[in-house]
Amino acid sequence: MAHGVFLVVDSSFLDTTFDQAENCPDHQKERTLFCTKHKQLCCVACAFYTGQQHSSCKNDMNYISEVYKDFASSEEYKKLVERIQNIARLVTQCQADIPRCKDAVDKLSKTEIEIFRIYKAEIVAYLDKRETELLTEIKQRRDKDISILQTLKAHSESI
Repeated sequence: MAHGVFLVVDSSFLDTTFDQAENCPDHQKERTLFCTKHKQLCCVACAFYTGQQHSSCKNDMNYISEVYKDFASSEEYKKLVERIQNIARLVTQCQADIPRCKDAVDKLSKTEIEIFRIYKAEIVAYLDKRETELLTEIKQRRDKDISILQTLKAHSESI
């Protein structure tokens, strides 16, 4: 069984509204506003208290729920959801292909090892054959050389 990370995109998740707001790290108040000028989430303190980062952005403030509704009905969001779902399908297909690919890799590895062993056996057989041929040739030459030496010895003694 293959182990790994599975990307599951639940379409109901993509259709939900943001009902879990984060707290502002500066004021520990719930971030319920979105500044379109800075493209940031912010709390009421950031948005409306003088001297805060977004105090000059009053006309650029919208409630997150309103921004989400506009975004959720936009073509950009619909295309994004479609792309995420397509990616999820591709990931699922890739995950399904992993066992098949592993089997192919295992089979290829075994085949290559068999080919190597056959080639090794051919090399060993060739070397054994050549060794036998060389030993036979060496023995024949040795016998011939000994015969010549004995003839030379006999001639040298007679001289």
